[in-house]
Amino acid sequence: WMRRFCLQPEGDTPSRKGMVDSILTGCIPVLFSPLQTKLWPWHIERWEDIAIAMDGVPSDIMGRLSQVSTDEIERLRTNMLAVLPRLSYSLPGKPRPEDALETTLAAILKLAQ
Repeated sequence: WMRRFCLQPEGDTPSRKGMVDSILTGCIPVLFSPLQTKLWPWHIERWEDIAIAMDGVPSDIMGRLSQVSTDEIERLRTNMLAVLPRLSYSLPGKPRPEDALETTLAAILKLAQ
Protein backbone atom coordinates (compact mmCIF):
# COMPACT_ATOMS: atom_id res chain seq x y z
CA TRP A 1 0.00 0.00 0.00
CA MET A 2 2.93 2.35 0.50
CA ARG A 3 3.39 2.88 -3.24
CA ARG A 4 0.12 4.82 -3.12
CA PHE A 5 1.78 7.65 -1.17
CA CYS A 6 4.82 9.83 -1.81
CA LEU A 7 6.28 11.57 1.24
CA GLN A 8 7.09 15.22 0.52
CA PRO A 9 8.96 16.73 3.47
CA GLU A 10 10.14 20.31 3.24
CA GLY A 11 13.72 20.94 2.23
CA ASP A 12 15.32 24.37 2.22
CA THR A 13 11.95 25.65 1.00
CA PRO A 14 8.40 24.26 1.24
CA SER A 15 8.30 23.42 -2.47
CA ARG A 16 9.92 20.42 -4.08
CA LYS A 17 9.82 19.09 -7.60
CA GLY A 18 8.71 15.73 -6.24
CA MET A 19 5.33 17.16 -5.26
CA VAL A 20 4.38 17.66 -8.90
CA ASP A 21 6.19 14.50 -10.02
CA SER A 22 4.17 12.42 -7.59
CA ILE A 23 0.87 13.82 -8.89
CA LEU A 24 1.92 13.23 -12.50
CA THR A 25 2.68 9.58 -11.68
CA GLY A 26 -0.51 9.00 -9.69
CA CYS A 27 1.17 8.86 -6.30
CA ILE A 28 -0.68 10.78 -3.58
CA PRO A 29 1.57 13.46 -2.06
CA VAL A 30 1.91 13.47 1.72
CA LEU A 31 2.66 17.01 2.89
CA PHE A 32 4.15 17.96 6.25
CA SER A 33 3.85 21.75 6.33
CA PRO A 34 0.86 24.07 6.01
CA LEU A 35 3.02 26.21 3.71
CA GLN A 36 3.07 23.39 1.17
CA THR A 37 -0.72 23.64 0.78
CA LYS A 38 -0.30 27.25 -0.39
CA LEU A 39 1.95 26.43 -3.35
CA TRP A 40 0.96 26.85 -7.01
CA PRO A 41 -2.59 28.14 -6.38
CA TRP A 42 -3.18 28.79 -10.08
CA HIS A 43 -2.59 25.13 -10.85
CA ILE A 44 -3.82 23.46 -7.67
CA GLU A 45 -6.77 25.21 -6.09
CA ARG A 46 -7.15 22.91 -3.09
CA TRP A 47 -4.34 20.61 -2.00
CA GLU A 48 -6.79 18.96 0.39
CA ASP A 49 -8.49 17.46 -2.67
CA ILE A 50 -5.35 15.72 -3.97
CA ALA A 51 -2.97 15.22 -1.04
CA ILE A 52 -2.70 14.07 2.54
CA ALA A 53 -1.70 17.03 4.73
CA MET A 54 -0.16 16.23 8.10
CA ASP A 55 0.60 18.69 10.86
CA GLY A 56 4.34 18.14 11.12
CA VAL A 57 6.00 14.76 10.95
CA PRO A 58 4.16 12.19 13.06
CA SER A 59 6.17 9.54 14.88
CA ASP A 60 4.17 6.80 13.12
CA ILE A 61 3.81 7.95 9.52
CA MET A 62 3.17 4.43 8.23
CA GLY A 63 0.48 3.87 10.84
CA ARG A 64 -1.27 7.12 9.94
CA LEU A 65 -1.18 6.35 6.22
CA SER A 66 -2.46 2.82 6.75
CA GLN A 67 -5.60 4.36 8.28
CA VAL A 68 -6.48 6.25 5.07
CA SER A 69 -9.57 4.55 3.67
CA THR A 70 -9.76 3.06 0.20
CA ASP A 71 -12.60 5.50 -0.57
CA GLU A 72 -10.40 8.45 0.40
CA ILE A 73 -7.53 7.15 -1.74
CA GLU A 74 -9.90 6.81 -4.69
CA ARG A 75 -11.26 10.34 -4.11
CA LEU A 76 -7.76 11.83 -4.04
CA ARG A 77 -6.68 9.98 -7.17
CA THR A 78 -9.83 11.01 -9.06
CA ASN A 79 -9.20 14.64 -8.12
CA MET A 80 -5.55 14.30 -9.16
CA LEU A 81 -6.68 13.34 -12.67
CA ALA A 82 -8.51 16.66 -12.97
CA VAL A 83 -5.38 18.60 -11.95
CA LEU A 84 -2.95 16.76 -14.26
CA PRO A 85 -3.47 18.92 -17.37
CA ARG A 86 -2.69 22.11 -15.41
CA LEU A 87 0.64 20.67 -14.17
CA SER A 88 2.12 19.47 -17.44
CA TYR A 89 3.15 21.20 -20.65
CA SER A 90 1.88 20.40 -24.11
CA LEU A 91 4.26 18.81 -26.56
CA PRO A 92 5.60 21.11 -29.30
CA GLY A 93 3.12 21.21 -32.17
CA LYS A 94 0.44 19.50 -30.08
CA PRO A 95 -1.24 22.24 -28.07
CA ARG A 96 -3.58 21.16 -25.31
CA PRO A 97 -6.06 23.46 -23.56
CA GLU A 98 -5.38 24.30 -19.94
CA ASP A 99 -1.80 23.03 -19.83
CA ALA A 100 0.65 24.50 -17.29
CA LEU A 101 1.65 27.41 -19.53
CA GLU A 102 -1.90 28.33 -20.49
CA THR A 103 -2.96 28.11 -16.85
CA THR A 104 -0.15 30.45 -15.81
CA LEU A 105 -0.81 32.95 -18.60
CA ALA A 106 -4.56 32.99 -17.88
CA ALA A 107 -3.89 33.69 -14.20
CA ILE A 108 -1.46 36.52 -15.02
CA LEU A 109 -3.96 38.03 -17.46
CA LYS A 110 -6.67 37.86 -14.82
CA LEU A 111 -4.40 39.66 -12.32
CA ALA A 112 -3.58 42.35 -14.88
CA GLN A 113 -7.22 43.18 -15.55
